[in-house]
Amino acid sequence: MNSTIAKTAASSIVLALAALGSASSFAADSTVKNSAGELLFPAFTSTMTRAQVQAEYFKAVKAGQLVAMTEGTVLVAPAFMSTRTRDEVRAEAIMAAGHPLNTGTI
Repeated sequence: MNSTIAKTAASSIVLALAALGSASSFAADSTVKNSAGELLFPAFTSTMTRAQVQAEYFKAVKAGQLVAMTEGTVLVAPAFMSTRTRDEVRAEAIMAAGHPLNTGTI
């Protein structure tokens, strides 16, 4: 029975090491290819340094060009103001639906 446990433990370790090895080799290749081996997304190469990106970011923040989005941010749609009365809208809906109350005028 102890040999069975030892074999199971050994095979579990080998399996875990194999999984780690394949995951790290997958992570090293950041390209994505289709089934024919053709590159779908070219590798990204930045044209700016980290300092340049940070400077651009802080400039935008200072100018108020960025919206702070956090967990508590609630996006609210702008208020809608109709230019038509409720009766006008109701009459148009009755006309469009061919309702028995349709008098033929709006």
